[in-house]
Amino acid sequence: MHIEKNICDSVMGTVLDIDKKSKDSLNARLDLKMMGIRKELHPEDGKTTFPRACYTLSKGEKKVVFQRLQNVKVLDGYSANLSRCVNVGEQKIFGMKTHDCHVFLERLLLLVVRELLPKKVSDALIELSNFLKELCSKVLRLEDLEHMEHTIPIILCKLERIFSPAFFDVILHLPIHLPWEAKVAGPMQYRWMYPIERYLCKLKGYVRNKAHPKGSIAEGRSHPSGKSAVRELNNTNYYAASLYVLQNCDEIEPLVQKHRNILVDLGVNVDEMHRHEFICSFKERITKLYNDGNKQVDEHVRSLAWGPDK
Repeated sequence: MHIEKNICDSVMGTVLDIDKKSKDSLNARLDLKMMGIRKELHPEDGKTTFPRACYTLSKGEKKVVFQRLQNVKVLDGYSANLSRCVNVGEQKIFGMKTHDCHVFLERLLLLVVRELLPKKVSDALIELSNFLKELCSKVLRLEDLEHMEHTIPIILCKLERIFSPAFFDVILHLPIHLPWEAKVAGPMQYRWMYPIERYLCKLKGYVRNKAHPKGSIAEGRSHPSGKSAVRELNNTNYYAASLYVLQNCDEIEPLVQKHRNILVDLGVNVDEMHRHEFICSFKERITKLYNDGNKQVDEHVRSLAWGPDK
């Protein structure tokens, strides 16, 4: 989960050339010059400016990307409102949570790189996006995970041929271990923290006194939220609910089985007749036994026979 966020921050910061987030800085270019590689990216002597790399968008291209992100609309609950995280005028992205980075990296990155970056750059980034998308799928097959173990080193090698060495920190190499981790621990959705983080956000909304946050959360959870409403069951739902309760009571199970055996002997549709006749038959039998003074029929069984009030 946090691997995706860090990868997303590195990719977006570098491709969109966001200030203080891009890995393509002056120091990164000086490292290239010191190592004697990629001479076309070396800064000129005595200058702080350097030529634009093939993996960085121009100002006009960045404006197109930010406008696309500002106009993105997704289903409710799918992700945050990304338009609130985009500033087209200043060309900045801010406030994206881990799940927003998850959605961007696996679903929206294609919209950014496919038409605006050179083919070799876009293909490598799309392959990385597809790798993470497949790794986070609901069903993981062993042969697919073994295939991903062989493909992720190739994807990273393609990226190393494009981006500068400063782009590759420890986080960029961790995806190599994710297929093996999935084989050992199972699918991602049973282990990631997105549901817990969403619930923590809900709990933070209960805090009114910051000096005592735990007490505020406990008090907030003790009060019902929302408008209450009273609903009355119709006869069909009332009968179905009563039958469900009786058929799942251990005390009534012998009577349920006895009634079904009687219907089997009669040669009728057992399920349908039992569904329509058992409650009345059960009520009559329990009432008769109670009136006769049968000690096996207590108040609990008698209340089950009469059912709840509507």
